[in-house]
Amino acid sequence: MAAARNASDTDILVLAVRDDQMLPPHIRSWLLLCVGLRDEDQEGALVVLIDKEAETADSNSLLLAYLERVATMGRLAFFPRQQRASTRNRTMPALLLDRGPDGPCSDRVGCNRTLAIGQA
Repeated sequence: MAAARNASDTDILVLAVRDDQMLPPHIRSWLLLCVGLRDEDQEGALVVLIDKEAETADSNSLLLAYLERVATMGRLAFFPRQQRASTRNRTMPALLLDRGPDGPCSDRVGCNRTLAIGQA
């Protein structure tokens, strides 16, 4: 619950996945909780990075359609990006950037918080 609350406060939520198969149920639940906890007037974006084999690339995937619906429910701008992989051995690391009051941008005005999660 704490992770979902932290994610709901971010301006940009970045989700990195390999292939375009549907997310596991626990990730879908977490994502829905995140957007459900967002303030109604809070602006933000859902950025989706998909690492795919070139021959399986599908811009009309069920995953993209699902994530676009989630973004709409959370009043988030939706930015999907498909990367066609040249090899299947690459990994997409999880990344958490906290640029809040105590983060690396604490001395700059207008610095936003970004949360990124990855699925290997």
